[in-house]
Order: sequence, then C-alpha cells, then structure tokens
Amino acid sequence: MTSRRSRRAILSRYAFTLVELLVVIAIIGVLVALLLPAVQSARESARRLACSNNLKQLGLAAHTFHDVYGRLPPGYLGPIPHDKWSNHQSDNQYVGVLAQLLPYVEQQNVYNLINVSLDPKDVQPKPWWNDNSTATGAKTKIKTFLCPSTDAYVQYDGVVATVNLYKDVSKNQLIFDLVYFTPSGSALTFGRTNYLGCAGYFGNVPNSTTSDAYNGIFSNRSVYRFADISDGSSNVFMFGETTGGKSAATGKRQYGHTWMGSGVMVTAWDFSTKEVSAFSSEHPNVVQFCMADGAVRMVSPNVDRDSFIFISGKHDGRQPSADAVH
Repeated sequence: MTSRRSRRAILSRYAFTLVELLVVIAIIGVLVALLLPAVQSARESARRLACSNNLKQLGLAAHTFHDVYGRLPPGYLGPIPHDKWSNHQSDNQYVGVLAQLLPYVEQQNVYNLINVSLDPKDVQPKPWWNDNSTATGAKTKIKTFLCPSTDAYVQYDGVVATVNLYKDVSKNQLIFDLVYFTPSGSALTFGRTNYLGCAGYFGNVPNSTTSDAYNGIFSNRSVYRFADISDGSSNVFMFGETTGGKSAATGKRQYGHTWMGSGVMVTAWDFSTKEVSAFSSEHPNVVQFCMADGAVRMVSPNVDRDSFIFISGKHDGRQPSADAVH
C-alpha cells in the first residue's frame, strides 16, 4: 500500500495539466513566429549571395573571352542595319551573349551543340531555334544562369526567343522587339536565364543621340573591347538581373528568357517597376549587377534615373552619384 501511494505521488508531481500543456504550445508558437522572419531573411541572404556568385562567374567568363579573342562577345546576332524582326524572321542567328560564354562556365559540351555561326560578321539565314542541334543544346538547364530567388521556368505569356532593338523612323520611336514562343509544348523545354547583358540606354541603334551617347557594353553584333570603356570598368554595368516582367493586373510573371537568345536588356525605361523591358529581381529592394571590372554591386530600384543611365553607358563621360551602387 505504501509503495503504491508513493508511486502515485511521484507521477502526479511530474505530470502536466492541460492548461500547462496549452501554455507551452502557445509559447512555442510565439517563438516560431518570431524566428520565422529571421529564418526567411537568412535564406534570402543565402540566395542573394548565390545570385551574386553567378554574376561574378559571368563577369569572369567575359574577361576570359576577351583574353582569348581580344574583344567582348556581341550582345546578340540580329539584323544590321537595325530593323524589326518581322522583316528578318529567317536571316539572322539571334544568338545571345550567354551562349558565347558557355566554354568559360564549364559548359563546353553544350557549346559544341551550337551549329550556327557565332561570328558577329557572319550573317546566316537560320535563327537558332530552326537548327536542330542548336535547339537541342538550348534545352540545357544551366544553374549559373539562374537566380535562386526567381523561378525563370514560370511564365504565362511566352518564352523569349530573342530580344531585338531598332528604331521606327516613321514614328521616331525606339522599339524593344520581344520575339517569343507561346508558353506550351517544346517551347517550355528551353533553358532559361535571369541574367542579361547591359546594352546601355538602347544599344548601338543609330539615329538616336541619347542612345548613341549611352551605348552599353553589349549590343547587336557588337565587338567592343575593354579599351572602349572610357568611363572606367568599375563604373559601367556588364550584366544585370531580370525577372521576365510581371503583370500589373495579376502579379504573374509574363515571360521566361532563354539563355540562348535573350542577350541584352536596356535602361531606357523605368527601373523601379518589374516590366519585361527593364532590369529587375525578386531580391527585396535591390537588383544586382556585375560591373565591367567583374565586381558585383547592388542597386536600389529607386536609384536616381540619370545615375542609372550613366552607369549603363560605357563612354558617356558622366559619373554617377557615389551612392548609386553599393
């Protein structure tokens, strides 16, 4: 009897009442709620760091390409003289800058599948998507070309085959010509990218004083050298992030950029939005860029617009404000 009562006393001494259990659960819930934002912030910091490393790799690849060829690769292989894509649907390669960097990001096997000329002076009558071998290589998913904070494989309006820049002389307008596949079937198998070369205000499109003055490093069939960057390699964008645009009405991503054909992005339009025609990212309040010297910098979407354009041009002679990049 004594032994039995003693056991009951010990058990009751260490048991939890229902109220105590609920209090403990509530405390744990509060702690989790407090810790969750910190965990999410840490994860985003890790993703941003990985994105920064990808941009760094692209910068190093471009420098290696320059060492080999004595020039930088062209932004994309489009029509010269500059013209709308609909007039040249089958007489240019439309291959973008990232495809030319494949050997320098450990993707030589993919590079070997490209069966159209990458010589900027060689105009061929076959766009990359009409060549079987090149299209096969374009289906490769390359981690270095993807920002971990952005799912480039989610799109609702289209998969971008190429970006083409030209001026509509009749309307005196600069045109950002987006050529894309409908987001279905084989188009969904093409590899994507969240990084594009910086064309400056509007690349090397002629007959535009503003465009010529703020021409960037990568343009249509361009063959620029680092010596051509008179503003200083630490002051000029080389690559930047892009999300593919988001619908203002639905918030859904509009386009997925193919790494094979989407070569360049411009700085002509508002940087504070996530339009398809502007650099953008999913990192909170920052878009990352690789400068021409290979350093990766962060830029606020609210950066002074003039400074943003100045940094995108390689020979405009203008210096951005000191707080434009950090």
